[in-house]
Amino acid sequence: MASNGISESTPPSPDTVNIEKTGKSAPTLIVVLGMHRSGTSVVTRSLQILGVELGNHLMPGHESGNIKGYWEDLDINALNIEMQQAIGGDWHYLSAMGRADLQLLVEQGFLKRAVQLLRGKTAGHRLFGIKDPRFARLMPFWQRVFKRLKYRVHYVFAIRNPLSVVRSLAVRDGFDRQKCYLLWLAHTLEILAHTRNRPVALVEYDNLLADPDGQIRRLAAAMQLTVDPVQLEIYLREFLDAELRHSQYRFEDLADDPDCPELVLEIYPLLREMTADAIDRQDAGFMKKQSNWCKTFQSWAYPLKLLDSQYAVMAEQNGQVAEYRQRNHELNLVLQAYAEQANMQ
Repeated sequence: MASNGISESTPPSPDTVNIEKTGKSAPTLIVVLGMHRSGTSVVTRSLQILGVELGNHLMPGHESGNIKGYWEDLDINALNIEMQQAIGGDWHYLSAMGRADLQLLVEQGFLKRAVQLLRGKTAGHRLFGIKDPRFARLMPFWQRVFKRLKYRVHYVFAIRNPLSVVRSLAVRDGFDRQKCYLLWLAHTLEILAHTRNRPVALVEYDNLLADPDGQIRRLAAAMQLTVDPVQLEIYLREFLDAELRHSQYRFEDLADDPDCPELVLEIYPLLREMTADAIDRQDAGFMKKQSNWCKTFQSWAYPLKLLDSQYAVMAEQNGQVAEYRQRNHELNLVLQAYAEQANMQ
């Protein structure tokens, strides 16, 4: 995946009128962003309490992942996977999307397909929500789609203690812990860069589980939406439970992890303060730090690309090993059948 690193853009600040009063104009889109295993599914499900439509073709839950559902549109998810493959990437690649990648997707017709797909999904809805952790890595493309459709877009950024994310990915996918931290950085910094000067509400997964009523009302206030008390009661009674959180760590636990990069330790506490409304996203000091973070990560572009190449080779080798084992197993079955036939004679 070609990459120029993470670059920050400063688009004009969008209209901030109450999104419930947009009348019959283009629908308002709520886009949930976040790193994998960061609670984006729980956050997305909560949007229904605020009157946000999520569609009727959602990814079902799975025992090895989110048993209560991912709340992710299957068609959009499939398109994102196809686009990442088209530019030679995957969800766990570290390289940022470059201008050449964006141009390739446009030339191959993905822009037209995405516009048609999203227009169809949102038809007849005043508020529509979409979620896929892959959005974070494909933001330049999707923001072009949103602009083409003239949607008003509000982002919800779900965060979680990076140590929880890293340990979850290490168990589920077998990744090195160092790679998992780099993935957290890649997703987080791209989200920050591409939502600069745009409406975005941050919510922390652990805070949402600890105080769902308060956090959902906080989200509602940020997006100027109304809480449906009936839907809130259903969410609290039927959706949330202790099984949704398999681990919870303090910042001290993260700081004690020798695999955790210093950059993560600098970024995460400030994001937490934002979820508590202790720091303004537009604060000049924070904006300067954000720019420095992005520049630092951009300076790692070459080694990150090299890591992606190595993982691609490993994946191919693992596939060949799996194929060899399958063939060996089939051959053993054939030999066993011959041996049984010979014994019968």
